[in-house]
Amino acid sequence: SGVIFAAIFRNGDVIIPRGDDEIKKGDRLIILGNSEAIEKLREDLKVKERRMKVVIAGGGVAGEHLARILEKSHDVKIFDIDKNRCEILSKKLSSSLIICADVTDPSVFEEENIGSADALVAVTDNDEKNLLVTLLAKEYGVQKTIARVSRSEYLPIFTKLGISKVISPRIATAEEVVRMIRRGNVEKSMILEGGKAELLEITVPENSPISERLLKDLNLPRGILIAAVIRGDHVIIPKGDDYLQPGDRAVILLKTELSSKLEKLLGR
Repeated sequence: SGVIFAAIFRNGDVIIPRGDDEIKKGDRLIILGNSEAIEKLREDLKVKERRMKVVIAGGGVAGEHLARILEKSHDVKIFDIDKNRCEILSKKLSSSLIICADVTDPSVFEEENIGSADALVAVTDNDEKNLLVTLLAKEYGVQKTIARVSRSEYLPIFTKLGISKVISPRIATAEEVVRMIRRGNVEKSMILEGGKAELLEITVPENSPISERLLKDLNLPRGILIAAVIRGDHVIIPKGDDYLQPGDRAVILLKTELSSKLEKLLGR
């Protein structure tokens, strides 16, 4: 109790699971819950975060920000071809190793033993370079490859080529647009799986048609899940006999194709 398996990503599909769904090998999951329950689940599953070797290709703003976060608990190498930028990074970052070299050159992969890294993140300002770097990383044995892609038409190409995760600034911008377009109750939103699913946090308004009703009586269509309720300082993983109150923050996971149905349920 205290956690919910909110979504399953399988072979490009999004599944909002119910009790009769099964988790299969290779599935990726969204699990929500309070911190104590999540930590217990990690212990039960024997999931431990280990110190990893992470390579970042691209020392721009994104690369610098990522390195600053990761270097607190992981060993980070950051590559950039611009000598001036490398000097700036060496002053700004505390423990990351700054290497001024062209990471698209296979000889650099060999000299710097990049193949031994646990993960490589390509965040240069060039989509083609990011693709080349991540493909080289896969060839040299890096298990987890992440690439930033600016052109949305490249997203399926990167995915088909086996890149572990593709990040699109346009999709990130789209999340901001979603927040602006939707009526005032949406506090936060996240677009998942290239736009196939959304994770929303809404504030339940006064006189909302979904408040003060048992969740099991809302008749939510399959593909829409009220995954968590934040009431004051408490996080509730709701069951059918729970209900929403005005002022609650509800975390809702849905398939994007059902957005209009959610709008109707919310009385908009």
